[in-house]
Amino acid sequence: LPFFRALSDLVSCGIQVGDAVRLLARRLTDVRLKALASITWEQLSQGKSLSGAMGEYPAVFDKSSISLVEAGEATGNLDVILKRLVVGLEERAKIRSKVFTALAYPVFIIIVALVVILVFLLFLLPRIQSLLASLGERLPFSTRLLIGFSEFMISYGLLILIAFVGISVGLWGWRKTAKGRNIFDQRVLRIPFVGHFLRDADVLRLTQTL
Repeated sequence: LPFFRALSDLVSCGIQVGDAVRLLARRLTDVRLKALASITWEQLSQGKSLSGAMGEYPAVFDKSSISLVEAGEATGNLDVILKRLVVGLEERAKIRSKVFTALAYPVFIIIVALVVILVFLLFLLPRIQSLLASLGERLPFSTRLLIGFSEFMISYGLLILIAFVGISVGLWGWRKTAKGRNIFDQRVLRIPFVGHFLRDADVLRLTQTL
C-alpha cells in the first residue's frame, strides 16, 4: 500500500512510471520500500513494463494487482488504476483492522482460559489427586475422566504438541502449492458467513474496478 500510494502520487503529477520508480528508489527512507523500489527499477531498466516487473515478485504483488496495472498500461489509464488500487487496499486495511480489533478481546480470553486449564491439568490436579484418592470413596465419573485426561496430557502432551506443530507446518507448505491453495480456498469459501463475505468483497472490488 505505501509503495502504490507513493507511486500513484508521482504518476498523477505527470511523471513517467520509470522516472517515478527511480525517484522512489533514491528518495524513500523506509528500508523495505526503498529495496522494493530499487529491485522494481532494475527490472524496468532492463526494458520490462511495470506489470512485468511486478510479476517477478509474486510474494509482494498479488495477481489481481498485476493484471490491473497491465490493463492500465494497455489503455493509458495507469494513473486511474493506481488510484483505484490505493483505494481498494486502504479499504481492505480498514476492514482488517476492524476485524482484528473486534477479535482481540475474545482471542485474549480464549488464550487465558486455555492457559488456566493447562495449569490445572498439568500442575494442580496431580497434586490433589492423592488427596482425592485418600478419601476412600469411589470418585464420580467426571472426576475420574478429568484425572485420566490429566495423566494422558502429562504422558503424551509433548508428543501431541510436536505432532501438532509438524502437521501445521506441513499444511502451511502444502497450501503454498497451486493444488493445495486451490483446495484450501475452496474449503474456506464453504465456511458459513466467511465464504459469502470473501466472495462479496471480491465481486465488489471487481465491479468497482470495471
